Amino acid sequence: FTYLHAMTGSSIDWSLVLGAPESARQTAEALMATGVRTGSGTPGSWTPYGSLLTAARDLSRVGNYLPFSTDPGAGVVESSSPAYPSVVSFVDERETVISATPEWKPDGSLPLLAAGALIHAGIQDGKVFIAQLDRSDGRAPLKLVIIPYREASGSYHFGVVDAESGKSLDWGTLVKSRPEAWLRLVSLPLPR
Repeated sequence: FTYLHAMTGSSIDWSLVLGAPESARQTAEALMATGVRTGSGTPGSWTPYGSLLTAARDLSRVGNYLPFSTDPGAGVVESSSPAYPSVVSFVDERETVISATPEWKPDGSLPLLAAGALIHAGIQDGKVFIAQLDRSDGRAPLKLVIIPYREASGSYHFGVVDAESGKSLDWGTLVKSRPEAWLRLVSLPLPR
């Protein structure tokens, strides 16, 4: 059915049968389910979520994902400046420290602590993000797909999937475990 749905998406209005997607939350949940299903195997690149995971593994494949997105004519946008001049770091869980946003590296990398504000802004813009997180131990970077969304209650969440392993990750735990990490952040339109 997934193959039939993907191939006929431009000619059949499936929302009449399946209902219109309510929010980016369902997109994030579908992405996480695809990640779990495929695990470390190769996700099917003929589905929106499989194509997105494939693009996260290899950025040269982003062109294969864009026809599945809400804006097929959009391009890849790499974040090139921080959203705010300062960041909050938690030196001690009982004490909040506000400091200046660290300078970005010339290669386009930004501090992981500063990435949350840029990703949060993607909720309003209907964006999905591909992040390559430096492990700082010589290994290949973690390749993540991040979909920010807002709950009905008004709170926000980041659905995060490791594109290589297919595992869902918790953004807060990731940031807390690597406060000195750097990443490259690319935004794309949400899958449709």
